[in-house]
Amino acid sequence: MNRLLCTALVGLAGGLRPADLLAQTTFSWVARLGGTLATRHYFDDNTRVAPGTYRPGFEAGVVGQLGGTGHWAGRAGVLYTQKGDCVRHANTDLYHNHNLPNYGDYTLALRLHYLTLPVSAVYAPRGMGRGLQLSFGGYLAACLGGNYALTNTAPDAPYVGTETIVPVWRVSTRYVLTRVVDAGAQAGVGYRRGAFLAQAEYSLGLVPVAGLYFGRPYYNGTGHLSLAYWFGPKG
Repeated sequence: MNRLLCTALVGLAGGLRPADLLAQTTFSWVARLGGTLATRHYFDDNTRVAPGTYRPGFEAGVVGQLGGTGHWAGRAGVLYTQKGDCVRHANTDLYHNHNLPNYGDYTLALRLHYLTLPVSAVYAPRGMGRGLQLSFGGYLAACLGGNYALTNTAPDAPYVGTETIVPVWRVSTRYVLTRVVDAGAQAGVGYRRGAFLAQAEYSLGLVPVAGLYFGRPYYNGTGHLSLAYWFGPKG
C-alpha cells in the first residue's frame, strides 16, 4: 500500500496523471493478407542445401500490436500459412551413370498448411504511425496437414497422383514427410502509410520438420509478402 502511494505521488509530482500513463500505451490490430514463397532445406557439412524450388502459397490472419506512437512496439498474431516446396529430378541427372533408361523424370510438389503464431519486436525510426518499420522475433507453428502431388514419367510405370499427408510428432525415420511442430526466427522490413502496412519478411525454421533426403533432417524456409490494414489507433 505504501509502495503504491509513493508511486502515485511520484507520478503526480512529475505532472503525469494515471490517464497520461495509460495514453502512452495503446493496443491496435491489423487484418493481414499476403503470399508466401516456401522451400525446405537441409545442412551438408554446415552448408545449407535446398534440393527443391520455392513454392508460392497463401497467408492470412490477424496481428495485434501493443505500443504507442514512439519508436518501439510488440506484435503477436495468428496466421494461416501455406508452406512446402517442389522437387524435380531429371532422368539424366539421377540415373544416366547407372544405365537405367526405364526411369523417368519425376516431380514432387509438397503443400503444407500451418497455424502460425508469430511474435516480434518492431522499431520505427519515425514513430509507429508512419514510414519505415523493422521487425525481428520468432514464430511457433503447428502443421494442420497437407498433401503432395507426384508425377513420374517412367515409361514402364508412369504415375500421376496426389496423396494426403498426416503430420507426426517426431521425425523418427527418413520417410517422414512432416512433423506437427515448427519453430524458428524471423525478421522483416515494412512501410506504413496511414492505415496500411506493406511488409516483407523471411522466417527460418530452427526445428527439424522432416527427414526425407538420405536421413538428413529438413527445415522450413519461407518468404512472406503481405499488406495489412490497421484497426484501432492509427498512431
